[in-house]
Amino acid sequence: MDICQVEACEVEVSRKGFKLCLEHWRADQAGVLAACGTCGRLKEDQKPLCYACFKAASRGSGSVPEAAPNKAAGSLLSSTQLGAAFDVSAQRVNLALAELGWISKEPKGWSATRQGLKLGAVQKEHSQSGVPYVYWPEAIVKHKALRTAMQELYGELVPELLADVPSKRVVAPALLESAPSPAEAALGFRDKFEAPHRAQDGHRVRSKAEALIDNWLYQASIVHAYERRLPIEEEVYSDFWIPSGKVYIEYWGMESNLRYAERKKVKQELYKKYGFSLIELHDEEIRNLDDHLPRMLRAFGVHTP
Repeated sequence: MDICQVEACEVEVSRKGFKLCLEHWRADQAGVLAACGTCGRLKEDQKPLCYACFKAASRGSGSVPEAAPNKAAGSLLSSTQLGAAFDVSAQRVNLALAELGWISKEPKGWSATRQGLKLGAVQKEHSQSGVPYVYWPEAIVKHKALRTAMQELYGELVPELLADVPSKRVVAPALLESAPSPAEAALGFRDKFEAPHRAQDGHRVRSKAEALIDNWLYQASIVHAYERRLPIEEEVYSDFWIPSGKVYIEYWGMESNLRYAERKKVKQELYKKYGFSLIELHDEEIRNLDDHLPRMLRAFGVHTP
């Protein structure tokens, strides 16, 4: 179902083809809403431009029109306004936010997750329908994980949003027996080591154990991603991501290697720091995944056939 077309409204319309929720339909009938002078979209204030057109005008002229909306640095944005910043629909923004694990879908509307709340999400509720929705601090537009997710899902973004920010890259020289050279240190683990094993679903993985995990998930019809980046500023990748349970899977296979053990500790601390759900597998679980993985996944609401 589509959401109301009034700027910043997150409420679903009652029927397919409708453009306004009931509350805003009544407001429109009463003449309370005003149309944007550029795109014609309805909004609740009497200013000449909606937020999307205001942002476009600001990018084009380098100045802010006198009567344009005053968006303070600490103001909050709806998914509609976030969509305007990325030039996509509110629905696409919400799907990206859900993919990152920052919001979760309710029967109607969206709720902020624990991770979303840590990032400054503000949970709101429609005054009449009770439909939940989420507002975000303006700074979220520049969050590296969100920009990366939007670029991967929907292609090129607004150029001004792609300005690079310092990366807290976690260098993981886990398989190196000696100290890496400066050139090697500049590369990440995924750049240095190939993924020579092909799983049944086509994923290229880096070890036979990871191939066993990937094949098990595929055969159990569990949607999963391999080497999914964590939605944080640090550049860290999980082994596997299970979106239905919002849980990551890590296989620790070389703990006798000192550098690997150090990398493992760093990653475990990051999972704990950000409150991510994590399933940890070792060689003893890999030997019989059927006995271990179903039980571990059930703890996060992921059930196998």
